Amino acid sequence: MRSILSTNHVHLALLEAADRAGGLLRAPCFNPFWFLHLRANGQVGSCGFWRPMHAEKLGDRSLEAVWYGDYYRRMRDRLLEGALFDVCSDCNLGFVEDTLAIRALLAEELTRRGAPVDA
Repeated sequence: MRSILSTNHVHLALLEAADRAGGLLRAPCFNPFWFLHLRANGQVGSCGFWRPMHAEKLGDRSLEAVWYGDYYRRMRDRLLEGALFDVCSDCNLGFVEDTLAIRALLAEELTRRGAPVDA
């Protein structure tokens, strides 16, 4: 996990979100902050458990437009409020372990920067 965070700017986006929201570390899942699942038919979601009825279709939009668009922003906002989605009941241990690892790394980085950690 550390290599993902150190080789790109995902960690900076997460830290900026923490500053804006004041509680990213309390989010129950980080997938929509760092992961995009793309199916062959163009449907996107934040994980492999995302059901087609909930997925946005790529269509004529770019991945960048989807990533920064309303669909992903609404998912992120909901998680920042501490709410999960119905599909989250299908989550597996791997994603939960990722969430715990990301939370620990973010807390470590925030502490290193002298920022308050309220997880």
